[in-house]
Amino acid sequence: MIVKTKYDIETFKLNYCLFAEWDGMKYYITVPDTKNDGTITFIQYESGEFNIYRKNTSYWYIREQPLSNLDIWHCRKVLNEYLKDKKEFVPV
Repeated sequence: MIVKTKYDIETFKLNYCLFAEWDGMKYYITVPDTKNDGTITFIQYESGEFNIYRKNTSYWYIREQPLSNLDIWHCRKVLNEYLKDKKEFVPV
């Protein structure tokens, strides 16, 4: 899975649980924020709600923020690096 189009973003969100880690409460993917020397965490709860959390040397979110498709688009480079390591899948 590689995020290259708007359709890929929707496919990624539909299949999120196949790529993410599960901690008992939520699915999450943590990737490096190479531009700001920190991390970005993408989160999905069982309800289907998507959030994002950023933390780096300049600032960090006090709480999770709603995740937009634009957030995914802007982070696609590091997200694609993460997804390269995941096995191939058949989208739903």
